[in-house]
Amino acid sequence: MRYRFLSLLPTLLAGVTLLCCTRPQETAKPSPPPPASASALPPASAAPSASLAPAPTALPSPPVRSVTLLYTSDEHGWMLPHVTKGGGAAALLQQWVRSEKHCLPDHPGGCEDATTLAISGGDNWTGPAISSVALGKPMAEIMHSIGYVASAMGNHELDFGQANFADNARIQGCDFLSANVHWAEGHTPLPVKPFVIVRRNQVRIGVIGLSTTSTPTHLLPTSSEGLTFEDEEQTLARVVPEVWKAGADAVVITAHVCPDVMQAIVGKHPEWNIAFVGAGHCHSLKSLMAGKVPVLEPAAELTWYVRVPITVDLARPQQERLLSVQPQLVELGSLPSPAELTAPVKTLQADIQKWKASSDEKLGQVIGFSGQGITRESPAMVKWLLGAWRKQLHADVAIMNRHGMRQDLTPGEVHVSSVWDILPFENKIVTLKLTGQYLVENATCCHGLIDGMKLINKAWVLSDGRKVDPAASYVVVTPDYAFFGGSGFRFKDQATDVQFGTDWRDSIVEWMKAHKSTRGQPLETLVFH
Repeated sequence: MRYRFLSLLPTLLAGVTLLCCTRPQETAKPSPPPPASASALPPASAAPSASLAPAPTALPSPPVRSVTLLYTSDEHGWMLPHVTKGGGAAALLQQWVRSEKHCLPDHPGGCEDATTLAISGGDNWTGPAISSVALGKPMAEIMHSIGYVASAMGNHELDFGQANFADNARIQGCDFLSANVHWAEGHTPLPVKPFVIVRRNQVRIGVIGLSTTSTPTHLLPTSSEGLTFEDEEQTLARVVPEVWKAGADAVVITAHVCPDVMQAIVGKHPEWNIAFVGAGHCHSLKSLMAGKVPVLEPAAELTWYVRVPITVDLARPQQERLLSVQPQLVELGSLPSPAELTAPVKTLQADIQKWKASSDEKLGQVIGFSGQGITRESPAMVKWLLGAWRKQLHADVAIMNRHGMRQDLTPGEVHVSSVWDILPFENKIVTLKLTGQYLVENATCCHGLIDGMKLINKAWVLSDGRKVDPAASYVVVTPDYAFFGGSGFRFKDQATDVQFGTDWRDSIVEWMKAHKSTRGQPLETLVFH
C-alpha cells in the first residue's frame, strides 16, 4: 500500500484537543440556550445528558501521556476504493490497524486505555450508490466497524431526512456533535450533543462539534425544518469554557466548516487554548495555523486522513498541559495483497461486498456504454443529464444548481447505479412554466447549469434558434431543491403550472434505455448528435 505523509506543523506549545467517537464515553451536559441577546435563535435543544465522572484524585504514573487523534472528513459513502487513486474504507482501516495501532472496541469502554481516537468532520453517508441507495445505512455500519467515536453533524447527514439521520446515528454508534444547532420548542430532538469528554490513555479529551451555518441552504426545506444554526464564533465563546469546566485535559474542535473560516475564528481567541481544529465541508487538502493552533482539512472521500499525535503533562495546571501537537496529512493508496490484510480488514471487506451485491441487485442493470467517460459538470455531462430531462419531459429548458453532480462517469458500461453515483440525493424533478423574463432571471442569478438555451451576442436563444421573448411562456424542468430556492433560485415564487414528478434519476434512465449506446456508438456520440 502506498502512503504519503506530509509533516505540516512544528511542535506547538498550546492546549490540546482530541476528537473521538467510541461509545460509551463521558458525556458533557448539553449546552444552555443562547443568551438573551441572541433572541433570533430558538431555545437550545434539550439533548440527553449524563453526569460527568469526577476528576481523578491521584495523578497517573507517569503523568506525561500521549494520544493520537485520527481525523477524516466528508467521507461521503466511499466504502469502495477510487478507480484511479485507491483509498476507501478498507484501505483506511488497514493503515490505522497496521501503522497506527488503532483500537477497535469489542465491548463498551474497551478502548479507554488505548492511545488512538478516530473522529470525523461530518458528511459521512451520501455519495456512491452503494451507500445512497440504502439511505446511508451501509456507510454508517462501515464507520461503526472502523471505530469512529464522534462526528460533527454535516449538512449532508440530513439529506435523507431527520428521522433517517437518527436511525443512521444509532447504527453508526458514535456521538454526533454540533454545539451550534438548535431546534424549535416542541420539535423532536436530534441525537446531537454540543460536546463530549472522551478518555484515552488516562487523558480526558474534550471534543466540540460545529455545523456550517449554511446547512439549511444545502437541503430541502423538510430536511432542515425546525432547525437554526448559531454563529460559530458566538457558539465557541459560550461552549469552550463549559468544556474546560467539565474537566478536559485538552480541547479540540471537529467542525463541518471550511478551514479558512475556522482559522479566522480560532486565531482571534488564544484564550480558548484549543489544541487542534479538524475542518470539513470544503473538500480541500489544507493545513493552516490559527495563531498556535493547527487547522487541517484532509480532502474528501477517504483519500487522506490527518494523524495528530498529542502529548500532555497531567501534572501541570489544567489549561497548560499540552506539551506538543504534531499533525501530519497521510495519503492513502491501494490495499496490499490479500495475504497482508489484517483480520479486521478482511471482515470489513466482506461487509462491503455484501452491500455491493445488494446495490448491484437493485441498480446493476446495464443501460449504455461510454467510450471515454464524462467529467462531472462538464458541458458533455450537462448536455447528457439535463438534456435527458428536457427531452423526456418535453421542456424548453432544463436548469439545475451547481455541485449537485458528485462524480465523473467512468469509461465502460453504464449502469443504473452510474446515474445514482452522479446524482446521489433524494430529489424529485419539477416541471413548471416561466415567462421569458423570469427564465432569464433564473438563468443568470445563480451560476446554474443549463441545457436548452444559451447566450449568443448578449441575447438568450433556445436550442431551436428562437430568441427568448420576455412576455412568452416556457416549460422548464428543475430539481425540487432548486425549485424551493436552493442556491438562490426563484422558481417557487415565479412559476405557474407546477407539477412535481418522480425521482430525478428516472428520466435519465428512461432516456438511456430509449437511446441505446454501445461500444460502436458510445454515449458521447449520442449526446452530441
